[in-house]
Amino acid sequence: MRPQRVSPRIVLPRALSSTRMALVACSALLAASAAHAGGSLQDATDLRQKRFGSQRSLEEHLAQFVEQDAAFDSERRRSDMAPYMRAVYDGLYYLLSNELRTQFLGLSSDALRGEWLRRYWVLRDPTPTTPRNEYREEHERRVRLARARFPAPGPPGWDDRGVFMILYGPPQAERDVLADVREANGYLPERKLWYYDDGLIVPFQTRIPGGEVWTFGLTAQWSSSRSDLREDAKAGYADLVLGYGARPILYNADRPKLYEVDPAQGVQMALLQARASEVFEQRIERIVLPGPPRSRLWFVFDNDAFAAAADTRTRMETHVQVSLADLEFELRSERHVARLGIEGVLFDAKLREAARDAYQETLTADALETTRTQRLVPGQLTFEVRPGTYRLAVRVVDLTSLAEGAYTTDVDVPSFEGPQLRLSDIELATKIVPPDGRRTRFEKTGRVVVPNPIGAYQDTDALTAYFEIYGLVR
Repeated sequence: MRPQRVSPRIVLPRALSSTRMALVACSALLAASAAHAGGSLQDATDLRQKRFGSQRSLEEHLAQFVEQDAAFDSERRRSDMAPYMRAVYDGLYYLLSNELRTQFLGLSSDALRGEWLRRYWVLRDPTPTTPRNEYREEHERRVRLARARFPAPGPPGWDDRGVFMILYGPPQAERDVLADVREANGYLPERKLWYYDDGLIVPFQTRIPGGEVWTFGLTAQWSSSRSDLREDAKAGYADLVLGYGARPILYNADRPKLYEVDPAQGVQMALLQARASEVFEQRIERIVLPGPPRSRLWFVFDNDAFAAAADTRTRMETHVQVSLADLEFELRSERHVARLGIEGVLFDAKLREAARDAYQETLTADALETTRTQRLVPGQLTFEVRPGTYRLAVRVVDLTSLAEGAYTTDVDVPSFEGPQLRLSDIELATKIVPPDGRRTRFEKTGRVVVPNPIGAYQDTDALTAYFEIYGLVR
């Protein structure tokens, strides 16, 4: 027989309006229930605290998979892989930390590396609730461009322009500067400048006139045949870089600086290379997804777990709130209408989809002023899964403006099996009322529980919470 379930409701006066007081009240009620049932208070209170999501790093997530490979060898190298996997690794190299590279190379087969890649891209998907992985598509497009447009002999198959193509994408503009010979500088190689819309300027040069292989940076200030000018140029360049980094320029009146010998050339070289060198050396990524940019839609959410109808499963509810003022309303038939989409996916320990929920909602207002208020619109996703650790992805979209917000986190789904006394999560609510016959996602155990994940209440409001107790015996 399934243990009896009761669903108490707590309403505290405003003098006690705090989450802590709600937990105290729940504990007191639970203690009385435990005494009645003859169960253990400790058993019943183990799960009373909310399990907020945690954030594990990519390395931690993928290490769990790597640890299952009994033949893993951290000494393996690129040459141990098949050619097609080497090509994949070459493009991915710039995105990986040292630990991730060791994980990937050390796996004992290309089949395992393929599975590692699948999990890697699931974890990096900017919109994991949708079928497409735009980030992976953009990365693979950039690698194809690097290989086709900037070929170079030997691995990885492209020159330094290909590195920036993979990290930062195609430039918005380019400029070619022909080779030249200048007094005090000597020979200046042919140069290219890439311009990006965030202000980044990337210089490249080739030492051979008309050469096809280009290297990052400008080293021409050191190519003079005069040793005194070469040393002064190096010192001047270093001083300029320090000054560009918001530190005082180290000035020595007795030593000529590069910008004194050739001001335009010295300043250009120092400033151009400062930020671009950081991108190149630290492998800083910049991903701009295809299509028009979308605005950010802010939302808050939390998770609460309850026993499901099936004894071996748990019902996890993800509660969401969005500000009415952040949505775009359209005037239709003398009413203001907004459309909201909410979707979520739970991924299991293998990062495969375990459960999904999604719906769309239409919001209406009679007055324009109403649409500009900060009133919070509630939403709820429901998943029934077996207990365990999952990765939750939540996405909220304004279907009119296409503004969206997305968030991923790790969640622990508890078990409510067994005859012992147990307590569900405590769900904070704006109100708990009897059902009025209309279909709603917020109904459970004969009550409509409107969630309040932000946990904010006005002074005049009572703090309202909902929870369930399992294992009581009549």
